[in-house]
Amino acid sequence: MAETATPHDAVFKTFLSCADTARDFISLHLPTQLLRLCKLETLRLESGSFIENDLRPYYSDIIYSLKTTTGRGYVHVLIEHQSTPDKHMAFRLLRYTVAAMQRQLYTSPFPLVDITVIPDDEIMQHRSMAALTLVQKHIRQRDMALLQDKLASLFILGHTSGQQITVLINYLMQAGQAQDVQKLLYGLAQRVPQHGEKLMTMAEQLRKEGIQEGKLAATQDIAKAMLERGIDSDIITEITGLSHDELQQLRH
Repeated sequence: MAETATPHDAVFKTFLSCADTARDFISLHLPTQLLRLCKLETLRLESGSFIENDLRPYYSDIIYSLKTTTGRGYVHVLIEHQSTPDKHMAFRLLRYTVAAMQRQLYTSPFPLVDITVIPDDEIMQHRSMAALTLVQKHIRQRDMALLQDKLASLFILGHTSGQQITVLINYLMQAGQAQDVQKLLYGLAQRVPQHGEKLMTMAEQLRKEGIQEGKLAATQDIAKAMLERGIDSDIITEITGLSHDELQQLRH
């Protein structure tokens, strides 16, 4: 059901929907420093209102788009139909401004960089962003060894710092689906001498963590088998070194 316009709203919008009247109104009331930026001959009425329904008896608004000296811009005119000032007016104006900006952002085309369709050879030319972009593009790839040659070439160029390489490898391990990051690190360490020690250290750390994880998994299998045989939990913790909380988790 359409809402009935108030007398204030009706007369205001009837007048200011006329482009010539709107230009006169803006010329009279817009601050001079802002008026200099506006090309009023390009003024165009935009649809929509950002006034809440319960405030429409007191306020009317209208929006125009226009070209400015720096690009496209908007003029949001808010008319107050009350005789006493509102201490929250500045805050309300801010809300309306943000609402107008939000509509512009979510209803207008915006530039999108889809790295999944950018050829790897083109990404390789992105200097200090190349390594990150390349890994992000292929982060779901299971065999990251296929990127070894390209990453090695990028690291050798020196556009990626040691700290960035460390963070990049950690990102690859945490967010990616690579099966053998350790193999990738060993390969990179051999081909990128300036970062060889760092890469080798990370590979060795992964190897040790893998051994520890393997030992823990074997210990958990033994403890689970002992639990299934009904062996007392105190005995199991003494033999395996697992805590009672860890045993409790194995029971589920």
